[in-house]
Amino acid sequence: MCLVLLLRRIVRIFCNEKEVKLILFNTPVYQVDKYTDQAKFDSLRIAILPDVDYMDFSDFLLPDSCYGDIGHLNYHGAEIFSEYLQHNF
Repeated sequence: MCLVLLLRRIVRIFCNEKEVKLILFNTPVYQVDKYTDQAKFDSLRIAILPDVDYMDFSDFLLPDSCYGDIGHLNYHGAEIFSEYLQHNF
């Protein structure tokens, strides 16, 4: 719960008061449906930070060879995902 309070404080103090737009995003996850409960995560995120923009790339398709483990891209996967972000945002 302390992390939730800290995150809310960051949003309030550093973002809202300084007029900085915070955008949270979720990076690609290996076999996202197998290892995550996206519905639960989304409901918690909305309850905790309803006014913060969120971009979900957890289901961004990459081959298995692009992952270092289930929650992290390796160097090659990070290059591909970074290039996608650069060209689309």
